[in-house]
Amino acid sequence: MRFQKIARSKGFEMLGRYKWSRKGKAGPAPVSSAGDRFAIPAAGFDESLYLNHNPDVAAKVAATPGLSGWRYFVEHGWLENRVGVPRSVFEEVRRAKNYEIDQVLPPGFLRTRIHGSEDVETFEQVGRAIASDLLGYLDRARTPGPAFRVLDFGVGCGRVLTPLQDLALKSSPARETIEWHGSDIDEQAIDWCRTYLGSRATFVVNETMPPLPFPDGFFDFLYSISIFTHLPEAMQFAWLKEINRVLKAGGEAVMSTHSFGPPRKPKEERLIARGFHHGGGKGAEGLPDFYQTSYHTREYVEREWAKYVSVEAFVEKGVNNDQNLVLCRRLG
Repeated sequence: MRFQKIARSKGFEMLGRYKWSRKGKAGPAPVSSAGDRFAIPAAGFDESLYLNHNPDVAAKVAATPGLSGWRYFVEHGWLENRVGVPRSVFEEVRRAKNYEIDQVLPPGFLRTRIHGSEDVETFEQVGRAIASDLLGYLDRARTPGPAFRVLDFGVGCGRVLTPLQDLALKSSPARETIEWHGSDIDEQAIDWCRTYLGSRATFVVNETMPPLPFPDGFFDFLYSISIFTHLPEAMQFAWLKEINRVLKAGGEAVMSTHSFGPPRKPKEERLIARGFHHGGGKGAEGLPDFYQTSYHTREYVEREWAKYVSVEAFVEKGVNNDQNLVLCRRLG
């Protein structure tokens, strides 16, 4: 099932930010305040190398008391595409200086669709918490070379992808070689991601059933948060098989599940004994009717999912201290 695209209203267009630039010659040497996060050069910035690559800046620094190559880069050089600076340092400065552009928020209806609420603070808090839980698994799966690919399966409007990228780059500058991808059945969300997060990742719309538009063995790491917590059983099996297909040999996937609550009725006891239940949720406006709430026991996951992927670990409340974390690898 695919969603009909909506026309961008004036309100939707206003979600963007207008880029700005500084033109002209450098002004007086900036004065650093005690709270200036750029008072000390970033790790990886080589003053001598930067000045050697930019002799005009070196002349300016020599002629301006209190000015350094680092201060010039922070105030001007990052906008001028100066050479002699590691990509990781450039990104750190750019993101801090252009914070509003990088932190553009999805519209309220998309936040509600994935988060259950429009509240900005909790939307971002949960995204950061989940990203923090995933970072260690991403680091462990990391392989040498430039072709390390990651898929956010069920990316929505990027609640997890954006903070995970930022954490990954902060933990290791080598992370800038990661190739990021996101997929979802929600065409409205993917349209928004392509518009506002297109510089971060490649986004595709997938159908409700496989296949994904990727070749066999394409991804080194895949994560899917709050997706298998909503799918019916047959659809879950189909997608587990597909996830196994697109993972590289040795590739890993992290997915989340809901646990059952304590049984209160005989029917609930029978469902827990079976290990899986789907249905009874309110659904979400803009998503298919089948998108209800699903529950799994650990025994069910280790027994049934293992037919499609290799289940390596099951961590109770391993995702945001709420959903269970299931670590899988490619089977075979």
